[in-house]
Amino acid sequence: MASLLYAVLLLSCIPSLPCFKRGYEELFTLVTDFDGKIYKYSMSNKSIERIPVSDSGQGPEAIDYDPVTSQIFWSNIRSDKIKRADLDGRNERTVRSETETPRGIAIDYINRLMFYTEEKIDIVGMHNLTSSAHKVLLRTGMDRPLAITVDMVDRVFYWSDIGTPAKIEMANYDGTGRKVLKSDNMKWPIALSLDESRTKLFWCDGSKKKIQYLDLSSMRTTVVLSNYNTHYYDVQYVDGTLYFVDLLKRNVFQSVPATGGTVTTYAFGKTMSKWRKIRLIKLRVCQDMTWGPNCTNNCGNCQNDAVCNKVNGHCPGSCKPGYARPTCVNECPKGFYGVGCLSVCGHCHDLDTCNHLTGTCLYGCAAGWDGRNCSRGCPEGKHGRKCTTSCGHCKDGSPCVRTSGNCTDGCEPGWDGAQCKGECLNGTFGEACQYKCQCCDGSVCDKVTGRCPYENVTIRVCPVDRYGFNCSTPCGQCMDGQPCNETTGRCPTGCDAGWMGDICKTECIEGRYGANCVNMCRCFGSNVCDPISGRCYSGLTGAAKQVGNVRLSDTPVTTGLCVLIVILAVLLGIAIFVIYRRHRVQSYSSDNEPEEPEKNRPISFTNQHLDPLITM
Repeated sequence: MASLLYAVLLLSCIPSLPCFKRGYEELFTLVTDFDGKIYKYSMSNKSIERIPVSDSGQGPEAIDYDPVTSQIFWSNIRSDKIKRADLDGRNERTVRSETETPRGIAIDYINRLMFYTEEKIDIVGMHNLTSSAHKVLLRTGMDRPLAITVDMVDRVFYWSDIGTPAKIEMANYDGTGRKVLKSDNMKWPIALSLDESRTKLFWCDGSKKKIQYLDLSSMRTTVVLSNYNTHYYDVQYVDGTLYFVDLLKRNVFQSVPATGGTVTTYAFGKTMSKWRKIRLIKLRVCQDMTWGPNCTNNCGNCQNDAVCNKVNGHCPGSCKPGYARPTCVNECPKGFYGVGCLSVCGHCHDLDTCNHLTGTCLYGCAAGWDGRNCSRGCPEGKHGRKCTTSCGHCKDGSPCVRTSGNCTDGCEPGWDGAQCKGECLNGTFGEACQYKCQCCDGSVCDKVTGRCPYENVTIRVCPVDRYGFNCSTPCGQCMDGQPCNETTGRCPTGCDAGWMGDICKTECIEGRYGANCVNMCRCFGSNVCDPISGRCYSGLTGAAKQVGNVRLSDTPVTTGLCVLIVILAVLLGIAIFVIYRRHRVQSYSSDNEPEEPEKNRPISFTNQHLDPLITM
């Protein structure tokens, strides 16, 4: 049944059936007149109309058509510009202005490129129709490059050179693979055209009075038309027919079968300059909402059901939600949804993509995510699919990983496992269950503290001078030699004299002494003392005074004053002692001196007392 249906669909779309008739064909000819005019000639009713562009002076030369934008492109060798405009002359714009005699142009509407030649400075260039970027492809080995045509499928271009020597060459779109195709028996190869199979390259030679083609497979040359009473100036292949311009016939152009035969003439109805170029355009004008070479494609999901471009199917604006530009036929790429496919899908289950219209995850959210579009993370304390599972006993109450439930910083004491949901095994306790315990009556100790339920003391596993994991850490200097806590290493009643800190492994800082280093040294000329006894290394130890629960030494000012008083007192005592000793010595000397005879000794009287006077 499926094969039959497929066969019916194939038969329904052969060229003779209605699916190829959703539009109409239009064949017209674009004509440039060097006198400054551009015309559109209808091949169906043989009528001609002028396209109103601004090139009113001389110079229009090469011409081509872009079916994607429905615009004509032409070069002007007097103004040295390449321009474009709509078929009715509106929206005229300059494409390139910095050119030197642009004699040939060719539009690649598939790859959105324009190729051109500049005869005066001998270059072949390329212009990007989308970005307007420009690149010179070739600038050497040429004399007067003229005509140019492109193979849009194989991405190669062909150009003619009417200099010395005259020749036809080809190259890839990037300028590589350059090759001379023909250089013998030619003088003015001034026009080029490919057939639809891209295997035959036609040209006309105004000097040789011939229209010929080169078989690109066998490289053999065949003459289609030869007439000594002509001056061929342009030629174009369309559907097995060659259309050409003869400079000597100024009010017509002509055609001949590509294999040779009878010449047909098309009258312009007016006389033009002899310098003319033509470009035949065969269009299939599709009905609205259809597009493509045979109008067999339907427009996509354009916003507001707008009519798409009838050549490439592109929507003029944006797409309906859930569809991607430019044709709006394809759904948003995986991982995106909504208007313009700009919204990013949430965290869907099993990496599944979301609905291209709404962003809803078809099979629910991945673990750790919630919400209509699975873009909201689980609330703190929850994890897993639908965020219904509670976190375990993570350390310090920190949240678990919302996708896996794991605790990144470890567990609270008494709990174990990646998610901290497993209690410590019997006989173990504490953080990471790293400590061991054993109760005297065989009961199980507390998984957090290690205490036994019916005893005040838990049997110690570590020696009295060790603690920690595997009892590998020595205890500090606990007061009175008491054992430290075998789990934390803390001393139960503080540190012994000369030591400080939580685990009593830090010596007193300079200027402190005693148990827990709470006393300050008080020494003459220095604050350094023995950290255990407080004895000054100079032998002098000052008194300490109690402030609250901490013993503090005298302040430096008070201490200095006391020292000064002591020194003065000592000096005063010494001075008194010296004076006293001197007086005693003098008195002793007087008492032991022998008396002399009193005769002849004079007598002296004072009002205070009598002192013996000795005169000699």
